[in-house]
Amino acid sequence: GCSLWAPLDILTTMLSNFFFCLLSAVKLYLLGFRVLLAQLSNKPLRLPVMPRQDGKVAIVTGGGRGIGYEVVRHLARLGTHVIIGGRDEQEGLAAVRRICEEHKEAKVEFRKLDLASLQSVRQFTKSFKERDLPLNILINN
Repeated sequence: GCSLWAPLDILTTMLSNFFFCLLSAVKLYLLGFRVLLAQLSNKPLRLPVMPRQDGKVAIVTGGGRGIGYEVVRHLARLGTHVIIGGRDEQEGLAAVRRICEEHKEAKVEFRKLDLASLQSVRQFTKSFKERDLPLNILINN
C-alpha cells in the first residue's frame, strides 16, 4: 500500500503546475508589454475620414447624451438626417437644439422611445414608417 513518497509526488506535481502557470502569466505579460510599446511608438491614432452622408437617414437610440450624443453630432456634421430615439424628451430636445446651433444645416430631430416598452417601440416604428423615410443607419446605443 501506502508509499512514503506520495506526499513528495504531490508536492512535485503542485510545484510543476505552479511554475507552468507562472511561466504562462509572464509570457502573457511580456506579450502585452510588447504590444503596448509598439502602440506607443506609432503615430497617434487617426480616425478614417468618413465621406458625406447626405440623403442618409439614421436612428440613434440614447442620442441625447454621452457617446450617443457624440455619434449624433458626428453624423449630423456629415449631412445625415438623424432621429434621436430616447426616453427623456427634455434631454433629447436640448441635444437637438445644441447640435442645430453648432451646425446650422443639421437635420436632427427627437422622437420619444422607451426600449423597455414594447408599446413605445411599436409607436416609434409606426410613426417612422408613416414618414416613408429610408433607414440607412441604426445605432442602438
